[in-house]
Amino acid sequence: MTLPKLVKFSELDTTQPAVMILDSGAGAHSIFRECKKLRPNSNYIIIEDKSFFPYGNKSIAQLEENFREIAQTIKNTKPISLILACNTASTHALEIFRNIIDCPVIGTVPPIKLAVANSPNKCIALLATPATTHSSYTRQLINDFAQDVKIHLIPTPHLASISENFVANQSVCQESLSKELAPLANIAELDTIALACTHYHLIKDEISKLYPKCKIIDCSPAIAKQFDRVSPPIFKQTPSVQRCYL
Repeated sequence: MTLPKLVKFSELDTTQPAVMILDSGAGAHSIFRECKKLRPNSNYIIIEDKSFFPYGNKSIAQLEENFREIAQTIKNTKPISLILACNTASTHALEIFRNIIDCPVIGTVPPIKLAVANSPNKCIALLATPATTHSSYTRQLINDFAQDVKIHLIPTPHLASISENFVANQSVCQESLSKELAPLANIAELDTIALACTHYHLIKDEISKLYPKCKIIDCSPAIAKQFDRVSPPIFKQTPSVQRCYL
């Protein structure tokens, strides 16, 4: 899907109410694609917070300060809804955005429940940023939905950058990808790989080539369905897509 040119947030046309999708980079694109299928006539603004990329290696204090600033920046545009197309942002700042912006705010959570449902051996690897891997939210999801399942938490600090490079160059450095995913080779009975970062969705096929016997689970269809459920309908709107940085 061809996306529009990246412009500064202040240069956007915000005369029409819009659905906003926020990520540190290209991860927002995978969520946008699924939302567009369900609501093709909506006006979308994709926000790529590239100056703070990647979110996954920042401290909680840094993340929270950054997200408060973003929330204050976008609240006056009165978005129809806001999708946090990032597990790190969702696990650390969902309530920050909900307290500041008066619209539905949809988070992105690690697809642990879905992975459990799809794992015959009940042996799952969760690929995530270090921040998501160590978050209390992720631990709670495991406690709620995977108590009798082997969940291997695999921090992948470089996988978001590999994904960004894939979007820019339409190719993946196989050596870098293989090295990042090397811990998976040591997991006996592994049959399901859950992608707990929207960036990783973009290289889903590349991961599958390295681990063809594993099911690859991403959350983008589920997030789009939740967006469609809670976002108010907008009529008589000229659909458009804008893309910006902060």
